[in-house]
Amino acid sequence: MSNYHWVCFACREAVRCPGSSDDVRCPSCASPCQNIGYKTPVPPKSKLKLWQALEASYAEARQSYAARSKLATVRRVHDLEKEIARIQSLPENPGRGELIKSLTKQLETARSST
Repeated sequence: MSNYHWVCFACREAVRCPGSSDDVRCPSCASPCQNIGYKTPVPPKSKLKLWQALEASYAEARQSYAARSKLATVRRVHDLEKEIARIQSLPENPGRGELIKSLTKQLETARSST
């Protein structure tokens, strides 16, 4: 498993740790570092403009990920609602109630994450 670049944008420090690490701290200020992946090049500490560009790129990527994640959750909620409606329209059978109950629980969980 590769080590990832964890950076502190305030100090312009970089640390290499496994991507599965939970709490990577900056060696200078002890604030939490951000994981920017293992392929993203880290600029030298003296290149302020490159660090600013990296930070802007990181913020844009996080915003894009959040939007995609929210869209996926909305799709999941919609799909669950459609499936519940479809099953409710079917004739009564022994497993139908349990399936509706299970899908309703999944729907509540999906809705609470939005």
